[in-house]
Amino acid sequence: MANKTGSRQRLLATLEILREHTDDQTHLTGEQIKEHLQKQYEIDSDRRSIREDIKVLSEFGYAEDTSKYAKRDERGAYYVAHPFEDWELKVLIDGVAQTEHFKAETLNHMIDRIIQLTGPAGRELLTDNRPALNDDAPNSDFYLCRNLDDLLNAIKAKKKVRLSYSKLDANKKPSPTNEGVHEVNPYVIAKRGAFYYLLTFKDGDKQLRPFRIDRIRKVEVLEEKRIPPEKLPIGDMTDEIKGYLKNNTDSFTGETISVLLQWNSEPSILYDVFGINNVFTVNKDASIYSIKAQKNRGLYNNLLRLGDKVKLLDPTEVKEEYLTIIKNILRNY
Repeated sequence: MANKTGSRQRLLATLEILREHTDDQTHLTGEQIKEHLQKQYEIDSDRRSIREDIKVLSEFGYAEDTSKYAKRDERGAYYVAHPFEDWELKVLIDGVAQTEHFKAETLNHMIDRIIQLTGPAGRELLTDNRPALNDDAPNSDFYLCRNLDDLLNAIKAKKKVRLSYSKLDANKKPSPTNEGVHEVNPYVIAKRGAFYYLLTFKDGDKQLRPFRIDRIRKVEVLEEKRIPPEKLPIGDMTDEIKGYLKNNTDSFTGETISVLLQWNSEPSILYDVFGINNVFTVNKDASIYSIKAQKNRGLYNNLLRLGDKVKLLDPTEVKEEYLTIIKNILRNY
């Protein structure tokens, strides 16, 4: 039995029908909208009321009515407030599809929801260009999904958290670390390569500490408020937190320094390793570059990735530490 409903419910239902079934290539006439109202929402209406609803939606920028100027077979109303262009949604979908450590089931669910953000023609286009996913289901999926949700809520509420942290043992099974449980102040979540990291401060530390989120096995959100970044005992860390992972694609936290090196190859490789905004040409003819980086193990890992085509010039303490690492590697052979 049809529901004799009010004008506000009909207006909202009409808006949803246009959002779901129309775009700039697919329009609905008043009669078609009337059929959808009855079928989807059991709302009886007449074309005059629908015209008034379309007029209101057009005035507020949600719809466009082509009835007065389009060809007969192209007349009708359509939704114009889709939040993304199709190419933007394609970028989002490809980003989701390339995210590691999630089950294909989880990623497909996310892609389905992204596709629903456009109209019928866009949904068909994105579905036809949908990337194939790897069906191998990683073990970290459950923890990663749950932890991301819990930690984002804790950051939003500005509360401390208690983490049970583990690493994979020789059998690839989660094993608690020596420290085990950590009570920390959480600030920001960022992705580096295939992994998500939580940047925190733990009482007694001398610098910010990152945790790999898929290695966390339990998150407990505490009632105690976290310490504001500007009031940490190690100083105001506001800028460091905002710039987390910005300076170097493979570094965590640490003192920001400039590293001078000679690189006898294409500079594009330096851009790939350190980030395009962190590489500066000092002497093009001599192939000398300045690298903005953070002083930590990630810096040395990146230098090792450059192989034998790099020569470290300055600072001296970085050169000495780099040579120590190379010598330790050679001892294994």
